[in-house]
Amino acid sequence: MTDNDKPHDETTPAGDDADTPAVTESDEANPENTAEPAPRARGAGVALFVALLGLLGAVGAGAGGYYLWQTQQQLADTQRQQLATLEETLTGLRRQHTSQNSRQDEQLQQLQTRQQNLDDALQTLIKSRSHLRNDWLLTEAEYLLKLANHRLLLERDVATAIVALQSADERLREVADPGLLKIRQRIAADINDLRAVDQPDLAGLSFTLSSLAGDISRLPLATPDPQTRQQLDAAAAQSDKVESWRELPGALWQDLKSLVVIRQHDEPIQPLLAPEQRFFLTQNLQLQLEQARLALLGGQTRVYQERLQQARQWVETYFDTEQTTTRQTLEQLAQLAEQTIHPELPDISDTHQALERFRQQRRASEPVPEESTPDSEATDNAAS
Repeated sequence: MTDNDKPHDETTPAGDDADTPAVTESDEANPENTAEPAPRARGAGVALFVALLGLLGAVGAGAGGYYLWQTQQQLADTQRQQLATLEETLTGLRRQHTSQNSRQDEQLQQLQTRQQNLDDALQTLIKSRSHLRNDWLLTEAEYLLKLANHRLLLERDVATAIVALQSADERLREVADPGLLKIRQRIAADINDLRAVDQPDLAGLSFTLSSLAGDISRLPLATPDPQTRQQLDAAAAQSDKVESWRELPGALWQDLKSLVVIRQHDEPIQPLLAPEQRFFLTQNLQLQLEQARLALLGGQTRVYQERLQQARQWVETYFDTEQTTTRQTLEQLAQLAEQTIHPELPDISDTHQALERFRQQRRASEPVPEESTPDSEATDNAAS
């Protein structure tokens, strides 16, 4: 050992000496004995390090567990607060829902009351008006009866009057009121009376008169003038045509008879008419027929008969009645004079008056609608 080692050994505490083995000279002389305590010291350090690590792990685990417990407690507190908030919100919603249900029940009760009032008012209106549809049908029927009466009196339009009466009867049938049976019976009688009326063919008669007026200029005069002679010669030439040998004797006999003509004049002989007089005669006769046509369309029976009678007299006086065309003209004038252009029409105004009386009695028997009272108005205002 050196001098420096000795004082160190002297200052070593007693406790350390007890634990640490003393180094002897034999130890110093034997190096193998001196190197044995080093592994034992390192094992003690490792154990101490492991112990420290275990202690630190235990402390960390405790700290982690404590942190986890704190976190769970905070979450639990947060959940309890949220649950309390939800319960308060739910309680408020329940109270609001209960309040709304109460208000809705009150409104529903008010609406039911108002609906009942409206139903009562509607029933009262229906009863007071006795079915508005029937009243409308009766109004239409009354209008149609009035229309039929006016068309018959003013226009003498039988066909339109029949259609209007049939339409009015259909309206009354839809009403289905026993009190209308007598009126419907009258309508049926009026329709039968109108159908029995002999309606003249005014258009056909008017065309016939116009045709006669156009043929007047071709009638032969009783005292032949040059124009009449030409017409007679043309007619004779047409009739003298012999189509077979069997007609030849008859044609010869007619020629022989025409050589000698014996006429007996019991009346004064009509003088020959000048051409201008024939023109005026034709124009006046056509004017008479035109006036007869206008009287026909206007329903003036007296004027119609007078003009036809005057035309017949002029034709018989101034035209040759032995000719076929003249006889046909006279026959047509006679047939026209026999026509009834203004037949008597039945009176259907009684049916319209009967329906008017029925409607007046119906309105008189209807109850007067009750006026609304202040209580009912206050109830309606509260409901609204």
